[in-house]
Amino acid sequence: MFNTQNYFLDQEFQSTKNLFEIFQKEQKEKNLNQFENPNQKKNETKNLKKKKEIKRILEKNSLYEILQENQFSSENKIGNSLKKIGEKIHPDKCLENGSERAFKKLVIAGSILSDSNKKLKYSQNQNINLFSQTNQALELFPEEFNPRFNPRNYFNNFPSNFLIYFN
Repeated sequence: MFNTQNYFLDQEFQSTKNLFEIFQKEQKEKNLNQFENPNQKKNETKNLKKKKEIKRILEKNSLYEILQENQFSSENKIGNSLKKIGEKIHPDKCLENGSERAFKKLVIAGSILSDSNKKLKYSQNQNINLFSQTNQALELFPEEFNPRFNPRNYFNNFPSNFLIYFN
């Protein structure tokens, strides 16, 4: 026998069930978009900052501009800038394009400006673009512009008072 009351209850249950499933799906999608990765925006912001920092370094030719310091900055201040910027763009931590070139430029700037003799030599030849006129740069700073210069080895030779910044 056909029971119409049960039939209508089943129909109503099915439609309610379908509506509930649709509602659950929508909520899941909404939650996934909001809470899938709560650090995603932070990571995107960090990556954008890293890209801007790399671009800034690659565009600059003045060693002082690369380190965001002036010619009167102390060795400690130069060391702090080197550490702060180096942590952002270190090729082992930052996988952005150009991070290795930017890091090498940064280390060269730190190497030259942290040594008083090299800093004086740079100040006397500031009109030379060290990164495009490599022959002159190699004559002035043979260690830093040697093709075999490895920025990772640089910190072994860094003045001992700066080692505290990188430990």
